[in-house]
Amino acid sequence: MTELKVSVPLAVIPDSIRDPWIAGQARNDKPVPVVEIKKLWTIFGSGKSQSVIHKDLDLSVERGEVLSLVGGSGTGKTVLLRQILGLEHPTKGSITVLGKPAAELGARGAASRVGMLFQQGALFSAFTVLENIAFPLRELKVLPPDVIREAAMVKLQMVGLTPDAADKMPSDLSGGMVK
Repeated sequence: MTELKVSVPLAVIPDSIRDPWIAGQARNDKPVPVVEIKKLWTIFGSGKSQSVIHKDLDLSVERGEVLSLVGGSGTGKTVLLRQILGLEHPTKGSITVLGKPAAELGARGAASRVGMLFQQGALFSAFTVLENIAFPLRELKVLPPDVIREAAMVKLQMVGLTPDAADKMPSDLSGGMVK
């Protein structure tokens, strides 16, 4: 069975730079969950070779929460994420992202709103650790360099690395430090 854990937020995006798709939700009287899953079933195969991956899964992730999917190989973590992104469809049940059906996201919409942490290290070998952390923030093109650096340093400390790791190259880190 897949274990779902929700932990504290890593960062809150200021309203001024929030995605317009998300910003519209701020006007609602009642907050809309970022992700809401109701009665989700995922079944692969048919007949005797049928495998039930998710059975009656309910989940609500509120704004500011961070979701971690933890479970063994083949327990449906990747399938669930692909369904949340609208890249795959569940057998039955519903998934909404900010009040809209996940299927409306599509690949392009998902790519513009989602970050991915690779199981294997995925750092740019020519960048320092700090530059790797700052890279997605720079891509937003709305934050000044000093804010990007400060945010990257905070993120570095949040994962348990000391400030001196900022100037190291990925090849100087242990496998655990890279993850």
